[in-house]
Amino acid sequence: MPAHRYFKFAPSRQTLRGATLIEYVLLAALIGLAAFATVRLTGVQLETAYASVSTSVDGAL
Repeated sequence: MPAHRYFKFAPSRQTLRGATLIEYVLLAALIGLAAFATVRLTGVQLETAYASVSTSVDGAL
């Protein structure tokens, strides 16, 4: 049997390229989600800190 018959079902270069693209898109989505969550949580903490400072300044005046 010729050797090329054993490799008939090997993934093509185009298939591998598509799989790599999907992996990069999923990785970018995960990084974006992490960045969004970080900004959102930091924003809430900053809002609380600014409100505290504002209350302190208003009480001092």
